[in-house]
Amino acid sequence: MALPLESLGFSNAAAVAIAEHPVLVYSRVLSAEFSRQPHDRTRAEGTTLHGILCAAVAVAAREIDSRLNDSPLRIVSPVDIRSVLGLEEQCTLSMSACETSIERDTHRSIWDLARKLRNDIRPFKTKTGNEGILTALNQAAASNMAVVDAAQLL
Repeated sequence: MALPLESLGFSNAAAVAIAEHPVLVYSRVLSAEFSRQPHDRTRAEGTTLHGILCAAVAVAAREIDSRLNDSPLRIVSPVDIRSVLGLEEQCTLSMSACETSIERDTHRSIWDLARKLRNDIRPFKTKTGNEGILTALNQAAASNMAVVDAAQLL
């Protein structure tokens, strides 16, 4: 059961108020040594930085709001498919998406959750895993689809 955005404190008025104020962004450059540590740890645990970050956000979200324990948490992850398309070095936005979920009352370790998420995403990094969307896009491109109709695919 999906929770309405309003029940989570989101509203159109809040979105408009946020959009009317400039966003201040700070950035930091991490040293190679500092960024190497989490990379090495995730590899040693058999997962990725994306997997552990998604798992950490899911665990934290459920701790903050117990209503999120009532149903599976859906996570949509972008998947880089440049290599699937043979576009290794070209400057292009070539991505797919994978929806995964974390069942309610999951008592796995955070590393087990991260490995699960990585394994769920893995098929979408292949041509076979993207066959449906690639076929639909090829058919759409071949049909001289109107721009408005093509936008609906996104």
